[in-house]
Amino acid sequence: MKRWGLLTEKQMKVLQLRRKGLSYREIAKLFKTSEENIYILERRALTNIQKARKTIEALKLMDMAVELKIPKGVKLSEVPAKIYRVADEHKIKLNFNYVELLQEIADKAGEKLGNKMVLQDIMVYIFWDGSMIVE
Repeated sequence: MKRWGLLTEKQMKVLQLRRKGLSYREIAKLFKTSEENIYILERRALTNIQKARKTIEALKLMDMAVELKIPKGVKLSEVPAKIYRVADEHKIKLNFNYVELLQEIADKAGEKLGNKMVLQDIMVYIFWDGSMIVE
């Protein structure tokens, strides 16, 4: 059976068909198996993808340039400037413009943000290649 990294060929096909909008029942008919088996294939594939993402993040952390804590109470409008300042101090060119940086923060730390301020501490990990992780 062919593998795509951590994914089997069947798992890849199930993910592709689900992305196209096919139901478990429709895919089960194509594979001549049960809906439950298709569900299990999809769950295992998604679990393996999550493991791969966490592994990549762990490897990046080993090569981390700087860790920045944005404490609660900071105005949202001040967050990008804080991140840019720290990156500049370490001579790192971030891979984000101002708008992309705000979007990344909102996407990754949305539940920690209020309308105009940080509600819970946010950790930002900046890497030498200009990428970052926001938690």
